[in-house]
Amino acid sequence: MKSLMKWIPSTRVLGLCRKTNNVCFSWLLYLAITAFLGFLIQMQLKFAMKLIADGNKHVFHFDQNQDDSTRNVIISGYAKGGGNVVGEVLGSRPETFYAYEPLITMAESYYFKNSSTMCTTFLDTCFKSTLTDTALDTLRNVLACSNINIGEEYHQKWDTGGEVWLKYHECLLDKEYSKEFCDKYLSHQCKRATVKVIKSERMSTELLGTLLREHSNVSVVHMFRDPRGILFVNRKSPALSSLSSASGLKKYASSLCSRMRDDLKAGLELATLYPKRFKLMLFEDFRLDMVTVLRPLFRFLGLPLATNDKNLVEIVELKKALAKYNREAGHNAAVDIEQLRLDTEDSKLTKVHPFSWRKEIDMKMLKIIDEFCGDLYVKLGYNTYENVKKLRDLTNWPSYGGGGIYPL
Repeated sequence: MKSLMKWIPSTRVLGLCRKTNNVCFSWLLYLAITAFLGFLIQMQLKFAMKLIADGNKHVFHFDQNQDDSTRNVIISGYAKGGGNVVGEVLGSRPETFYAYEPLITMAESYYFKNSSTMCTTFLDTCFKSTLTDTALDTLRNVLACSNINIGEEYHQKWDTGGEVWLKYHECLLDKEYSKEFCDKYLSHQCKRATVKVIKSERMSTELLGTLLREHSNVSVVHMFRDPRGILFVNRKSPALSSLSSASGLKKYASSLCSRMRDDLKAGLELATLYPKRFKLMLFEDFRLDMVTVLRPLFRFLGLPLATNDKNLVEIVELKKALAKYNREAGHNAAVDIEQLRLDTEDSKLTKVHPFSWRKEIDMKMLKIIDEFCGDLYVKLGYNTYENVKKLRDLTNWPSYGGGGIYPL
């Protein structure tokens, strides 16, 4: 209130104006109104800086922004290719702002191949497009924590993005707060994070190279997964019922493996140009020995690996459980899925093994995929299977470091 009172004209000044003319009074009135409006704006800003909601409502803090030392990580890959797991492990840490699929609203079933081309994800079809710059700008906006236009679909992932997205989601649902206010809260939380993680499977490694060139604090980890595993897992998706037919499977296999070839070629070039900021890794290596892979991954990204990290503890416990079943099954490096199903009612454990598809896929489907993807197996370090016996033997996989095309 003192800041307001000092601007209110004194009675002495008012008396002086009474002896002059109305112009003086108009000027004083203008000053008084301006001061009052300034006072109101100041109070509103203080209120916005720390809005406290009662009862079950959350507290929305607008703290000071961090400096330019923020680390930015982009996890790229393919649908059902393992990127979600890595993104959520990195993104759920307290110092991290996690952005899940920011391009999903503009390219739900497509990906950006180059500066002028988009392709369908599940069909072997590409076409000219002018949206690539818009897509790159969307990722740039997330990196800058400005105008994070995520769309309604993005809100469905609030539960995997940590406390920030939980509060943002509840802010949007609360009629007391406008969307503009909630967006400002999100932007402030993004800016105060020391690490930003973007998970996106809708942009080629060639285009991600643009962001590497533009931002010295951006790192990219591109994840490959055995295309046979991706195709087999995706066949269960309601949106991909066409995979049940041979013609639909051929189109998806052709599209997926053509994209993988392009990503591998551009990725190897980027790994040479930016060895400290671009890495290729295999989903299978990560899933088979998550703790072993997490350590060099965090080191590559320049992130501290907290010993009390909740996710790491969960992963360690899961690894112990898997090791127990390995020992009981008599295996050294892999889980016998069928035995695991008999030994435990926890179905989640049966889904951990990255090669579980080998227990179910039939040779007919395998041969169709081999026709379009066979050359990639050697390049990526995967085995080929001439018969059912070799296919079903889950111990037939190198230990960590032997299967990776570009070990961390």
